[in-house]
Amino acid sequence: MRRALQHIPIVILVSMFFGWTGMRFFPTRCWLLGFDFDLRGLAVALPLITVAIVLLTFRYGRVFCSWFCPTHLFLEGARWVSHRAKGWSTLAVWLLAIVSAAFVTHALVTCFVPISEQIAQFKAEGLSGRLFLVEAGLFAWFVVHFALLRWRFCIYACPYGLPMRLFKTDDTPAMKFDAAAGRCVSCFACDRVCPYELKVREQCDGELCTNCGLCAKACNKVLGEGQGVLNIRKNENPDPDVA
Repeated sequence: MRRALQHIPIVILVSMFFGWTGMRFFPTRCWLLGFDFDLRGLAVALPLITVAIVLLTFRYGRVFCSWFCPTHLFLEGARWVSHRAKGWSTLAVWLLAIVSAAFVTHALVTCFVPISEQIAQFKAEGLSGRLFLVEAGLFAWFVVHFALLRWRFCIYACPYGLPMRLFKTDDTPAMKFDAAAGRCVSCFACDRVCPYELKVREQCDGELCTNCGLCAKACNKVLGEGQGVLNIRKNENPDPDVA
């Protein structure tokens, strides 16, 4: 389900890249995947979407990050690339960051300014034009975000992640390490796949984990399906005074 839902932001970004999704303010217009909508409807839709995300977080934990957020998808890709590029891992991640930054920048700009107008403004104003400066600024920010900040932005500055960490309760499902099982072989496979670069066995039950389940999948791959020592579940004994 998580992999399937991750395709939603990808499809939307691709559609923005080609101008199939976007909005205009003069005249007021909004369209998604080629279907027109009343832009004023966003005033109703956005609060409802926000409430749905909060409820989803209470039910499943901080899964919006791992299920829908494009940054998390990039972090997964960067982690995958860095462990397969070996001696070229740093260069590979930087190249991935630059390509991703260019893609997201163009998608966001095209969402508000049609490609034909972008070309016309660039021809008329060149590198000193306002639109080019905006695009250059966005591109620079996303390169820094993807290549340098990465999970640090998600932990310390994300406008969604910070309040969701505050809303976490004892009933919120979280990744748990079953140390008592005695099956852990200290292979560190869980650490290698974690997009947030956590020490999974020590930090998976904290505020930073997004319940993406990649560590549990890696653990099951090593120990056997259903034999892993990492699982998402609620706190079975939230009261520290209860034995």
